[in-house]
Amino acid sequence: MPAPDGPSGWDKYKQLSCIGSGAFGQVYLVEGNESNGGRPGRFVIKRVHVKSLNQKELKEAVNEVFILRMLEHPNIVDYLDHFVDDEGYLNIVMEYCPGGDLNEMITERKRCGGEKDYFPEDQVVYIAFQLLQALKYVHGIKILHRDLKPGNVLLSHEGQVKICDFGISKRLTETVHARTVVGTPFYLAPEICESKPYGSPSDIWAVGCVIYELAALRRAFEASNLLAVVRLITSGE
Repeated sequence: MPAPDGPSGWDKYKQLSCIGSGAFGQVYLVEGNESNGGRPGRFVIKRVHVKSLNQKELKEAVNEVFILRMLEHPNIVDYLDHFVDDEGYLNIVMEYCPGGDLNEMITERKRCGGEKDYFPEDQVVYIAFQLLQALKYVHGIKILHRDLKPGNVLLSHEGQVKICDFGISKRLTETVHARTVVGTPFYLAPEICESKPYGSPSDIWAVGCVIYELAALRRAFEASNLLAVVRLITSGE
């Protein structure tokens, strides 16, 4: 992977491993190259192939950088830097969270202990508290996350919660509500499923679904297909 000229791109980092990949890019674990202007420590670089994105996807990638640069909270993943390299990739440098995410934690708990080996109540309450603290902060500056789910909740080495993935987040004015249907179906609030205007309560609903899943080791709303999931959510069953 060639680095751009000058100590402003990949030459500031040593690539250690690829820890994730998707249709439009990869996520790399890197180490700061101090001899070339990099800061010490390990970080994550989300590498997005900008040239392969459609307009909607490009907007989401740029939006994530814009939102992350605004945020500073102990329960939100830290933004550090971004750059575009010679191969046309947008690279977003973020805090490394070695504890994985809540989805991995739930899956591992079920695999090792079965679906009745629940997490301790105080651990669930502590995670819920941190998630709500993060939401109090982002909602206070008129930002909706819009895709809260276990896979978007990272954990530090000490188990501190870090919300990530602000790609489809939205900034609101005092009087405007969001209307676009976005997010992961299992965690959508009823008003989003019904294509009604929505606001910060939809994020709170998603946190409730995440905490239910953490406590019960199963989703709050689950069915054989997505239409059936939406029906369960809107009927309150």
